[in-house]
Amino acid sequence: MSMKKTLSCLIIGIFLISFCSAYQTHKQDTDFNLVIVSNNATQCNLTSIQNPNGTTLIFNNPLTQNGRTFNYLIDKSNFSNNGDICMSIVCYDGSTYEDGSVCRNVTPSGSELNTSQSLIFIFIIGLIFLFLYFSVFGIMGAVRGEWQIFYICMTYVLLFSLFFICWLFSNNYLYDTPIIASIFWIIWFILSLLFFPFIIFIGSYILKKQAEQLMVDDYKKQGYTHGEALEMSKRRRK
Repeated sequence: MSMKKTLSCLIIGIFLISFCSAYQTHKQDTDFNLVIVSNNATQCNLTSIQNPNGTTLIFNNPLTQNGRTFNYLIDKSNFSNNGDICMSIVCYDGSTYEDGSVCRNVTPSGSELNTSQSLIFIFIIGLIFLFLYFSVFGIMGAVRGEWQIFYICMTYVLLFSLFFICWLFSNNYLYDTPIIASIFWIIWFILSLLFFPFIIFIGSYILKKQAEQLMVDDYKKQGYTHGEALEMSKRRRK
């Protein structure tokens, strides 16, 4: 092999190795633009795609050349499954072939869980639990029915938000166990459907009990005992 061929092989090989090491993420169900830049290659072909489930799709499709850049738009149907996907490429410099591959980790969000994202989710969930703590104590400590309704609504909304955040996290980062995301989504969906019926029922019940208590207090002010006032209020409601 001549010195020129040796140098060409080395340059193409180094380039392809650099692409193999660029192991990045890609968003599920979106097109992927395969881009290769080479100073010496005259042609590059996409030869195969290895899917996360282990199957391999065979291609022999040339990449479009524009100067030193080669690109090929791969349809999103090839990225419908989460996991590692590798695209094998062959580049040709006029006399020598070199093989390489470009790998991506396909995820629903197009990103992997890192420290900063984990801290954000922990902070949001912690904040929701803090507000839940105060809202539950507000329900138990509220004297007036209006405030009880307010704290109950607040608790419901916080639970609704908590299950949504849990679903978002599990759907984007726990995709290997989809049952977890399904459970959170079902609970969140049920809460969204029952919000107004729940608030109307609870609000009506609290206001009814408050009206009954006012009636009992009114009878007690007239000199009746608590038992007599309670019995008279029941007869009046009938």
